[in-house]
Amino acid sequence: MSAALKTASQKSWYDFGAIVKDWWFFEFIRVNFAHDPIPVLQRMKSPLLIILGGKDIDTPVEASLRRLIPALNGAGCRSVIQVFPGAGHDLRVEAGKGEPWDFPHFAPGYLELLASWVKLQTGKAPSA
Repeated sequence: MSAALKTASQKSWYDFGAIVKDWWFFEFIRVNFAHDPIPVLQRMKSPLLIILGGKDIDTPVEASLRRLIPALNGAGCRSVIQVFPGAGHDLRVEAGKGEPWDFPHFAPGYLELLASWVKLQTGKAPSA
């Protein structure tokens, strides 16, 4: 163990996990961030539902739509793209800056959209 790591191991935050250069998460990030989904989307044949949060800071909506729409136009699948303007990456709405606090909740209509899409594709209502 390096001296720096030994010193860090005595800190209260150390149990959160020491980050070392061969940590498995770095490989996970490298593989996932390098993946380009467009060629896969262009070959899709099954129905596809894409749901985006309008306030998603991880996956910007405008940039995503600029790439998704042309790819899906050439694909052989039926696709639906739905943007929930007030939602973040997890499709939850949270109070914005200067707004009164509210417990984060799914964007209005999100769960209904999921249920109706599953029912449309399967002919069955999703079970609870």
